[in-house]
Amino acid sequence: MRKFFLFVGLLVILILMVVPGRIRSGAPTPSVSPPVPQTETQAELRTTGQPADQLIAAATSADVATASNAYRDLERIGYCPYLADSPESPVGMLTAVYGDPASDTARVRDAIVLLVKQGCDINQYSAAGLTPLHNAVLFRQPELLRFLLEQGADPKLRVIPIPGKPQGHRIAHHDAYGIALVLRKQFPDDAGLKEILELLQPGA
Repeated sequence: MRKFFLFVGLLVILILMVVPGRIRSGAPTPSVSPPVPQTETQAELRTTGQPADQLIAAATSADVATASNAYRDLERIGYCPYLADSPESPVGMLTAVYGDPASDTARVRDAIVLLVKQGCDINQYSAAGLTPLHNAVLFRQPELLRFLLEQGADPKLRVIPIPGKPQGHRIAHHDAYGIALVLRKQFPDDAGLKEILELLQPGA
């Protein structure tokens, strides 16, 4: 009888040792939370290593290798690279360098097409209250103006007056055609401006 109780006692001890281990091993493993998705800005920096304004500037470079690399990076981003904490328009930035000897105008046009395709607003106002189309008129670039119109830019949008900005009230509240009329007084013999007026002529 004594051996029997000893045997039962050993059996109970063995069960107490094994069962908790089985319970623990059978418990469901806590699920691992998926990684927090990166913001667009973080993804952009990871993909390109450059902030958007530098990337856009590089895409217009006259240096073919620099422009090609930046253009590929823009394509990889896959969305409009809005500038963090800045009201500036990516398309407006490109129009501002159009015709600059240090930039490639063909690259500027290609980049504008790409940015619009990726969701950038071709009519986005800048901090100066101007749209990209307004820039084309102010810089007297008829070729750029024609191109922006083909891409869907709205010539009826008016300049928003911004206190302290250089255009003052000279062109405030004017649409693209109105800006051209104001400029004609200053540059009456400018051939580019004449072409711009013909392009924007109401009913043209």
